[in-house]
Amino acid sequence: MTGPQVDPRVRRLLLRHRRPLAGAFAALAVAATISALRAQPPGGVTVLVAARELPAGTVLTPGDLRAEQLPAADVPDGAAGPGAALFGRTLAASAPRGLPITGETLVGPAIVPAGRVAATVHLSADGDASVLTVGDVVDLIAARADGSAARVVGAQVPVLLLPANGILVVAVTPAEALTIAAAAAVDQISAVLE
Repeated sequence: MTGPQVDPRVRRLLLRHRRPLAGAFAALAVAATISALRAQPPGGVTVLVAARELPAGTVLTPGDLRAEQLPAADVPDGAAGPGAALFGRTLAASAPRGLPITGETLVGPAIVPAGRVAATVHLSADGDASVLTVGDVVDLIAARADGSAARVVGAQVPVLLLPANGILVVAVTPAEALTIAAAAAVDQISAVLE
């Protein structure tokens, strides 16, 4: 079986100029690749993202955020756009560089479940919150220094924020917040991970 016949004159012309033709086709391929890489995807959305890695508990300043255009498919629901009032708000969890900032990444009404309030708890001197992460559910136990009169002051409370070792912010009912505040005045408080 033989392929299509090529006119000998065309064949000689192609063979004589094969290197310049190969160079021209290679340059055309490079130009097409660069053009495709530079093209912005349609439907881009400008959102505020973390300008650098930000630890949990960071109070946001202008240097912490930057505007970035992302493809619409990559933008999470509730992502903050330029002009959103985020400065002075506190991150609920660490944010890696480039993470879009949403209401769920900030401490405030967006992360506190309905019917609950955010309460700061200082764990006992022996309390170590390093094993906890945001989103863990804990029981808060208050006890006298001698170990007597231990009681649960917060049951199945979600951890909202870990601003420092030994300190956590939890979502509790208003009644639990009062009980925790009263217990903290005289008792040591520990968190028990469920």
